[in-house]
Parts: sequence; structure tokens; C-alpha cells
Amino acid sequence: GAINLKDAPYLRRILVWGNASRPWASPGPETLASAAAASPAIDDALLREIEASISPADDLVVICTSGTTAEPKAVVHTHGSAIRSTFAFAPILGVLPHDKIVNAMPYFWVGGWLRAIMPALFEGAAIVSPPTLNAADIIETVLTERVSFLNFSAGGGIHDFAQEVARRGADLSFVRIGFGPYRDDNGAGEIIPAEEQAASQLGMTETFGTHSGESQHIRQPHGKGGNWGRPMPGIERRIVDIETGEILGANQQGELQVRGHTLMRGYLKREYSDVFTPDGFFATGDRCSIDEDDYLYFQGRVKELIKSAGANVSPREVEAVLASYPEIREAMVFGVPDKRKGQGVAAIVVPVDIEGFDADAIRTRIKSEISSYKVPSVIIPMANADIPRTGSGKPKKNELLEIYLALQNASVA
Repeated sequence: GAINLKDAPYLRRILVWGNASRPWASPGPETLASAAAASPAIDDALLREIEASISPADDLVVICTSGTTAEPKAVVHTHGSAIRSTFAFAPILGVLPHDKIVNAMPYFWVGGWLRAIMPALFEGAAIVSPPTLNAADIIETVLTERVSFLNFSAGGGIHDFAQEVARRGADLSFVRIGFGPYRDDNGAGEIIPAEEQAASQLGMTETFGTHSGESQHIRQPHGKGGNWGRPMPGIERRIVDIETGEILGANQQGELQVRGHTLMRGYLKREYSDVFTPDGFFATGDRCSIDEDDYLYFQGRVKELIKSAGANVSPREVEAVLASYPEIREAMVFGVPDKRKGQGVAAIVVPVDIEGFDADAIRTRIKSEISSYKVPSVIIPMANADIPRTGSGKPKKNELLEIYLALQNASVA
């Protein structure tokens, strides 16, 4: 029978694959097969009418944000926003009909949609799934299937993959996107130096992925290294003062706001006015600047900005330095309570070799590379398995702060 719960008033049925003796469980395959048998047959004429009734304004999918610093939010995208975003991003991504894609991003995350499912459907490419996302299994799949496109999520996945490739001495020169040096002319020509590439593409669930970006297969203008691109077609951007909301000029740092036809319809069960400005812009929570040529530069998250003794510290800047060290697989930097400074800088890192990791040596090294007020007062090594993560693999910094505080309290006690 139907389920009726006060805590989940719309829930009526739970389907379970495999053996389940719980009275509320319906057997997955059998229940679906029965429902299909009881449904009217869909002939070609009915299917055409169904297709014709779909509008770009119709809701397509609800994707939950990762919730790295706050609770996740349910983002509602329409057919129009998803298709327009994919169409705009396809030339930058560069997927071709003959490509084979190994996707290491979750499919419940917008990255799995925009960089795998949607381009494969658009271009007729193939998605190849390894048995697990362990580096060894991915390499075997890449070599066996001659995969040309690798799609990794945030975290240590690409680091582990590169380490395994180096250990094996595997030749992956046939991988066109996602691993190895970028070349001009969509991967066919001369190697592009890192300083002439765009740093990445910047986006979020609310814009169905990328709202700003440049192809890494084309050379960037001189002096523009580290940019995150110009706006995608149909996207407007502006930088506003974090405190006052005043619109800022070129090269001024503030919060990025975006508007355009790839923007979400809204958050599930949230009023429009609670989510968007009166003129339709969405506050991204990203601290950025835009130069006179419309190239975007990302400095970190507004809420993550550390105020230490009156100075601003960008966690992302410190993380980038720490992650550049060969001993460190991943770095997470955040602000911690400090009676003297207001906030101090702390780091939790995932070492390549946790047993031989020397945190004091790392602090000594980083002092010579960044300003003294940005140097973490504490660097804590943790195993990758102990890092709390979202479903899409991003570290949960709010929980890492709780871990840090618990460790500090235990050391005092």
C-alpha cells in the first residue's frame, strides 16, 4: 500500500532492488514492470504529440548544490536553460562525434551533465564507464578503449591518475582532452604554455555549469594568464561591492553577479525575490574582478574570505601554493578563531605519504612564497578517506573547521 508519513508528506512508495523484507519496500524491477504493463501503449503519433508539448520553459531537472560551506539548495533548471548552456559550452569543451569519454564526475552533479551526458547526446560521442573510479581501473579503460576525453571532478582524482600514469609509464598521448599538454587548433597543433592558457572555466549549478570560460586549445592574449574567461553567450556579468551592492568598475574586486538565459528558474520552494535582485541578477557568492577586456579573475568565495588582523586572505591562493608541492595531494584552507587577530589561517592537507609528512618543513617553505599573514599557523595532515566530502567530491569546509576545533580542544585538554 501507499506510504503516508508526516515528515515526507508526498512520499508514497520506495522501490528497492534486491532482497528486502521491510514492509514498506516495493521490489524495484517487478513494480516498474507492472506499472509499464498497465500503462497505455505509446505509438509514434502519441510520442510526437508528447514531444510537441514540451516547451523550453518547462522544468527539466532539479540538481542539488554541493553545500561545501552551507546547506545544499535544490536548483530547478528548465529545458531551455540546460540546452542553451550545453550549446554555448560545446565549442569550448571541444567534444567531437568520434570521442570516447570517461567521466569521473557524479551524474547527479551539474558537471556530469554539462561535461558528459549533454555533449555526448549533442555530438554523438560515447561515454565509457570503468568498473570503478580507481586510477588503475580508469587507466585500463582508457588504454583498452582508446579514450580521447577524460573528465575529472574536484579533489585528488586527477592527481592519483597522473601518479599512476607516471608509475606505469603509460603512453596516453592519444588523450585529446583532460590530460596532458594542451595544443592549439583544438589539440592538433603546437603545445600551449601554461601561462598562455585560461586557468579554467568558472560556473555553478545555478547557471547549469559554465558561465565564463575560454577554450584551453587557443592561446590567451599576452598578460591575461590565470583568467577564467569571458562570458558565455547570453550571460551578463557585473561586480558589486560586497558591503554596499554598488556596481564596481574594471579591475575592482567584489562579488560576481550573473544574469542570462542559462540561469536557473529558481530554488525549489523559494520565492523569486529571495533569490534574485529586482533586475534579475543572481549573486554567485564568488569574489572576482573583471578587467577592461571582459576577462574574469576569480579570487575565492565571499564567505570563505579570511579576515586576519585586518588583512584579507584568500583561501584559494594559499591552497594553490600548498597543492603545488609534490608532497601534497590536496589542500583545504579556512579561517579559524583567533583572540588576537580575529581570525587565523589553518590548513588541512592530504599528503601523498602521510607517514613521512613534515608539516613544519612545509610551513618553512611556504613562508618564502607568500606574505607572512597568509601562512597557516597550523597545517594538519589527514588521510583522504577521512576528509568529509559532498556527493560530488568537494571537501566540506564547515565540517573540516569542526574537526580542526575538536583537535585543538583535545590538545589543550
